[in-house]
Amino acid sequence: MADIYRSERLAYIPIEQNKECDDFLYQLLKEPAAVNFDPALPVGTMRSSIEAVTGSISSATLITMYICLPGPDPEPVPVGIIALNRSAPNKAQHGNTYMSLMVAQAQ
Repeated sequence: MADIYRSERLAYIPIEQNKECDDFLYQLLKEPAAVNFDPALPVGTMRSSIEAVTGSISSATLITMYICLPGPDPEPVPVGIIALNRSAPNKAQHGNTYMSLMVAQAQ
């Protein structure tokens, strides 16, 4: 059976199921372009509130996944986030969604 969360070069991990990636998410949200990822994201996120941020992201989107590269050990290395966002409640009759993609700067 094929794993739908893994391709030849990438793996996708649900944001709410991976507490090991909290440090990565915190660093990603500190980048200036993070405000363009999703206007619903809180600005000025503190490290102590990162769990609340993942909950907020999960509840405001249809699906949010970490984009990961295969690492040397079994745990993949996150490099970005992809999300399918919900329509605003007053636009739900249109039945559309939009995609957000944020990739970390190369280290």
